[in-house]
This record gives sequence, structure tokens and C-alpha cells, in this order.
Amino acid sequence: MFGAYTDDSGSHVNDNPLMVLATLVGEKATWDTFPDVWRAALDAGKRIDYFKSSEAATLTKCFAGFTKGEAEAKTDLLTDVTLKHIKYGIVIAIRWGDFIEIIQGCGLTLKGAKKYLKRHPYFICFHEVLARVGDIHLRNNLQAKVDFMFDEQGKDGERCKRLLNELKPDMPEALRNVFGGVYHGDDKIHRPLQAADLIAWQNRNKNLVANTPSNRSYTKIVEANNMAVRAIQRDELRDLVRRDFNLLISS
Repeated sequence: MFGAYTDDSGSHVNDNPLMVLATLVGEKATWDTFPDVWRAALDAGKRIDYFKSSEAATLTKCFAGFTKGEAEAKTDLLTDVTLKHIKYGIVIAIRWGDFIEIIQGCGLTLKGAKKYLKRHPYFICFHEVLARVGDIHLRNNLQAKVDFMFDEQGKDGERCKRLLNELKPDMPEALRNVFGGVYHGDDKIHRPLQAADLIAWQNRNKNLVANTPSNRSYTKIVEANNMAVRAIQRDELRDLVRRDFNLLISS
């Protein structure tokens, strides 16, 4: 069994030009040992109780009393832990302006859970994650199913569950068999969600946004062999509309 831990950054249109979704996939046996390794990294040097990217950036709450350099060093260490333990990671980004113009601006009416695809770029990103996870597991003949876990805050995880359940019947059987269940968890308890938060934040803030300098953490992420990072381009969104949202994952 594989676990796919997913978190987002830039989910509010006023926050940033980009919406980013990060998914970290690993085998269950690896995730079972991950909390102890993550805890050791949290305790190393200047200790924190948990990791949250927004607090590292603002030096508040769990990072209160840290200098910028100390916060970056902790983030860098946790990046190493994350990249070492995942089988692979997927980071998908969409520009809010493109989504609003092309997806929300189209005249199509979607029914059922597919309506979420027009509601928020989160679900377009999730669809792309599904397509890539399915492709990786089919190409590599990975037999075990993939369960997804989202942060329990908000409704997006539940909506992704409905969307996946609606898409499944139209998938080829081999692809349908890749996907297990969708679950929700507290990021203070399920530490891989903290790692997903780190990866999503770094990709939104450190390079995909113009004129924002990269750092060691981001550089390690984009150079890692087990990470795929990309932005969905305008033409891809137009193609999605032209197909009347007959999604690639069902073809």
C-alpha cells in the first residue's frame, strides 16, 4: 500500500498569482517510520514542536524566537528528511489569472462533483496529480493501491474524494485499480502532511513566482530525481475546455 499526502499553498486568489498542490507518495512501511525521523529533525538544534511553512516565513508561533537563518536551516534539514523518505513527489501549479479567465470564463456547465473543476484550481491540480500517479504506477507495474490523505481543515479533501469517486467508473480498469481511498488527518498528528506543506510552500514562494529568490530548500526540491515540479500552461487549460472536460484520466 502507498500513501499520498497532499497539501496546498496559495489557495486564496488574493494570496499569490499561483495555486500550488504538492503530493508526496511513499510506501506504507516508510511512512510508518517517518514520524520518528521527522520528530528527531524537529528536535535537532533549536527545537520546534511541529513545522508550518507560514510560521517559518513569519517567525511566529512554532518559530517564535528564531532568526531568519535559523528558520531556513530547520526548513533545509526537514527538506532533506522529506526527499530521502518519499518514493516520489508531484508538484502542480496553476496561475490564478489563467484559471479565472479560461476555466471559470468558459460557458460550460459541469454537473455532479465535476463542478468543482470550475470552482477552484485546487481540483484541476488534483486531477493532474491523479493522472501522474496513475501513469507512474502503471508504467512501473506498482501493484499496491494508493490512498490519499488531506489536511482535515476545510472541505477540499472531501470534495476531492467525491471527484475521484465520480471519475473512477470512466477509468480503464487497470487505472481504476491504482486508487484506494481518500482520508483526512490533522497535520499535527500526521507528520507527512507537514512535509507536504513544506514542499508546496517552497514551490509557490521561492521560484515559480517571478523575482522571488530561490534558497537551499527549493533548489534541493527541483533538483531531486524523485520530484516532478511543473505549472499547467494556458494552452493546456484551453485544451481541457475544448474537450468539454472529458478528462484525460478517463481516456
